[in-house]
Amino acid sequence: MFFVYKIVYHVTSNRKIAIIGGLLPLTQPLLITWTIVNRVDVAAATFEIIGVYLFLRYHKTKWLWASALIFVITFFNKQSIIAGAIACTLYLLIKNWRRGLKYGIVILISVGLILLIGSYRDW
Repeated sequence: MFFVYKIVYHVTSNRKIAIIGGLLPLTQPLLITWTIVNRVDVAAATFEIIGVYLFLRYHKTKWLWASALIFVITFFNKQSIIAGAIACTLYLLIKNWRRGLKYGIVILISVGLILLIGSYRDW
């Protein structure tokens, strides 16, 4: 909830709206069920939110690459959660296509190399 608050505050600069946005996930009935079960979905969604927050906060600095690392960790936590990485890459491609291309390639190569190393088995 903290990172949802930080994202909303970063976008709106309004603390009241950010508090409402941060507390809004508590209104979802699925939240109670998922927090009790504590599956990888919860961890992956948390990493995804942290990655989006880091991207929004640092997309104009060299700390942008920290969000790429978090998105790679998110991918290996749950492979179907890639929306945040795609959205951030598309945003960068629109704003600065060279930096967006580098960002997307770094994520793809990182994921590919780790998958390649992980799939290699020495018989």
